[in-house]
Amino acid sequence: QGQSYDRGADIWALGCTLYHVMALKQPWVDQVEKGKQSRGIAGIMNLMKVIIAQPLDLASLRERGYSFELCGLLASMVAKNSDGRPSLHSVLQMPFLAATSQTGTRGSEEAKDEIVAAGGAGTSWFTHLLGGGGAEEGATTTGPETSAAAPPALMKRDSFGLEAHTAAARLQRSFNRRASRGHFQGRALRGGPGQQDEEHNDK
Repeated sequence: QGQSYDRGADIWALGCTLYHVMALKQPWVDQVEKGKQSRGIAGIMNLMKVIIAQPLDLASLRERGYSFELCGLLASMVAKNSDGRPSLHSVLQMPFLAATSQTGTRGSEEAKDEIVAAGGAGTSWFTHLLGGGGAEEGATTTGPETSAAAPPALMKRDSFGLEAHTAAARLQRSFNRRASRGHFQGRALRGGPGQQDEEHNDK
């Protein structure tokens, strides 16, 4: 609709994801007329018209046994007017969610201990999970590292996001280097593994 992007768009997207989890289907799809449902551009445009013009039908969720509180929250998250959508903070403060968030996930501390131990000293936990992270052999890496001796209390939530971002950037750089050398093209077009290895070593 030509409006600028704001936090309300994130809440709307989260609401769509929540609906998908609850209903096990995509939102608004069933509200498109049968003759206008398709996978092409026309189908997408018809779906967009429904999203803009019609509220999301939550009757099926009530029939599945979901509470009025949860359905009401979902309805507010996908409200047409961005100003009418709740903030993420207010969502977490809702009574039926606040009790859950305070309880936490059972075994979460034990899982953190396993992640730290698996990484080894000086090894990023996320890089460990990726089996080396895709860094070129002999290349030095930068970014936050998590020691095996680091106590779980130091593993802040923000560091997990930074680790993931660093590892993803590292993988992208490695992919770009290999693509520039024709590494993937060679695997797709040339002969068997022996020929690929010989040609790669010649480079």
